[in-house]
Amino acid sequence: MRLSPTIAAALLLILASSLSSVTSYINIRDLEEELTSLMDADDDNSKEETGNHGNAMDKHGGVPMGIPSFRHGKCDDGHTDLWQDWNGSKDDYTCMQTNHWKSQRNDNIQWDKTPELKKYEPPTHVCMQQKIYYSDKIPTVGPHRPLWPKYGEYLYLPPQRYLHTLEHGAIVAMFHPCTDKNEVDILRDVVIGCLGRYIITPNKHLTKDRPIALIAWRQILRLPYADKDVIQTFIKEHAFRGPEQNAYDGQFDDNLIVHSKINLKEIQATLCT
Repeated sequence: MRLSPTIAAALLLILASSLSSVTSYINIRDLEEELTSLMDADDDNSKEETGNHGNAMDKHGGVPMGIPSFRHGKCDDGHTDLWQDWNGSKDDYTCMQTNHWKSQRNDNIQWDKTPELKKYEPPTHVCMQQKIYYSDKIPTVGPHRPLWPKYGEYLYLPPQRYLHTLEHGAIVAMFHPCTDKNEVDILRDVVIGCLGRYIITPNKHLTKDRPIALIAWRQILRLPYADKDVIQTFIKEHAFRGPEQNAYDGQFDDNLIVHSKINLKEIQATLCT
């Protein structure tokens, strides 16, 4: 059986990552050139199929995911032009008020679990030279960067990065910077105890009455406090349901605080067990 150039390229990239500890025995430049050749061959095949431009029917805008720069210059190397997505403002991860909000727990609360019903935006991959804008302050779907982030907790992670993980079926847990610290601890413990493919990040666009949120592909759950049962239910219902099931860790790690341990054999039936 003959592998397609795209699949062969992906396998080659995985091989390179797995052998990173012995790079002294590998000619990485030769590896990159081989990968470039494979990807170019894929472009040629695409051109034959479309009869026009090879990327005309590519849902990702012709920009391959997870490949730093082999044939696209500095499209997205995970380090260059990061200011396009985030200017490093402290108010994105710091409570700018005198005190954190005190938790208001109420067993009779009406939970806000609502699907995103707005116009669908195709999940295109956009290079760092171009800004990405969203109609929602907390988007659950839309264009994003080619390199998806490593799973874990971040000082702050912009939507241009976390959206790619939702496409792969991950869960993103958010909290307003002024959220009661005890509630954040509960949120963190529950999410980490449920799955490995998670992102935890603050988000200043959450409100005082709903300072916590969980996000999956085209789904968002806003909470007044971290309720263990509700969080686990959301994760069990919506994790691993993105359009692209990819269990591998990402490559982007700017402002990563704690790296999650990924279990490639993790399945929906084992969530929160």
